[in-house]
Amino acid sequence: MPHSGEMTALLPRAVAGKADEAGLSTFGALWQDRVRRMLTEHADDPKLIHLHDWEQDDASKA
Repeated sequence: MPHSGEMTALLPRAVAGKADEAGLSTFGALWQDRVRRMLTEHADDPKLIHLHDWEQDDASKA
């Protein structure tokens, strides 16, 4: 899912703890919008959303 150029610029500062409050707020809004678009506009896209059955590994069956 492509993201905005603004998000590209904010990401390194946000994860490094160097973004100001406005930058963090903008990054958060852009991130949430990207997730929303993934789940609402592309939920049926097999290249983006993969559903798998839960399987227990051998250690958890014991």
